[in-house]
Amino acid sequence: MKKLPLFFFFFCLCSFSKANSVTIKLFNNSNSTIIAFASDIHNGSFLVKDHGLSVDKTECPSGEVVIFKTGAADIFCGTDGYIEFQVKFENKIYQIHISFDNPFIGSNEFYGSASSPFIIKYLSGGNGSDAVVSYELTGGPTATPPPPPVQLPVTGNRTVSGYLTWDITETGLPKNENLTTAFSITVKAPTALSRTKDGTGNDSYQEYNGYFNEFSVLKNARIQFTDPLTEPTRNEKYKTNILSKKRTVRYSISNLPEGIPLDIKIIPTSNNWNPGSNTVTAPANNAKARWTIFVLEKSRTANGILYDVFGGWLNPDGSYGGNVSAGLKKEFSDALRKNIKSDFLFKQDVLKTNLKIKQQSVTTPQADFRKKVAPAVVKPSSN
Repeated sequence: MKKLPLFFFFFCLCSFSKANSVTIKLFNNSNSTIIAFASDIHNGSFLVKDHGLSVDKTECPSGEVVIFKTGAADIFCGTDGYIEFQVKFENKIYQIHISFDNPFIGSNEFYGSASSPFIIKYLSGGNGSDAVVSYELTGGPTATPPPPPVQLPVTGNRTVSGYLTWDITETGLPKNENLTTAFSITVKAPTALSRTKDGTGNDSYQEYNGYFNEFSVLKNARIQFTDPLTEPTRNEKYKTNILSKKRTVRYSISNLPEGIPLDIKIIPTSNNWNPGSNTVTAPANNAKARWTIFVLEKSRTANGILYDVFGGWLNPDGSYGGNVSAGLKKEFSDALRKNIKSDFLFKQDVLKTNLKIKQQSVTTPQADFRKKVAPAVVKPSSN
């Protein structure tokens, strides 16, 4: 019976003793979403009461609050530990750390720290056995701007030249028969190289890597056409016999920038050509069909491109004007309809090696617009 009062005393003491706990409120007023990463709680228990991340949300976006809670410690025991958040930005990890100590006897302690440029600030609370403390997180990293673009030259000492050839008996001749004005050339080139923060990119200029953009017409490019039949040429291969059915026009483009790609397009200045003596006759019962001239790439050299000139009876929409229901292949007729006769990316340093370009075959229809069926013509895709 004497032990009964002692047992009753300890029972009352346990009943009225408060077990310590901690609640942490973190107001995220930074510019980043914070992620609950790790926590550790010691509450004096041999049984694991607190485990895992005791937060109401694992991700806390900017402008919201995340709440961390511990369980109640055993009697006569305090509770201590920490909660840690992380932010990953541009391959860097930033840490936000709050530690706490709520002892059974003694004053409570809290400590917050954050990686720069984050700033953590104590707001209020933290007293008592069931301590509630508030912190505010501000600041945060900002995106590193990429380096400024490299402005590219629009003129230089580079020259691109080549030839356009065709059979006048099949393709014909322009009505004014002045071959030096029969074609026009447009040259575009990038005016800037956009650089990346990590210094990588598919394109390069001098020591810089990045991406070519802002293609513009090179207005200072000097373009010249020469008819070897009326003007002398140094290349014996392209001297023209007046009796030959083959005609050649030489083009030269100078004052071009070096080390950057060129987008060169060659088109006839007019489709008003006279058909040749062997040109297939105009399709019957189709007044809309017109004898249309177009240019296709033939081959490349280290300094330029050679072209073939063809003609065909085409409708205004680019379809074949003859009585073949299939007409021209879509990619071919589309190119004709857009008047894109030659569209390629010409890069000087690459052409000196074996230049490989994605190509697609364009086959002529069964009822060809020439008298004899020609082999497949290969033209580069527009890249």
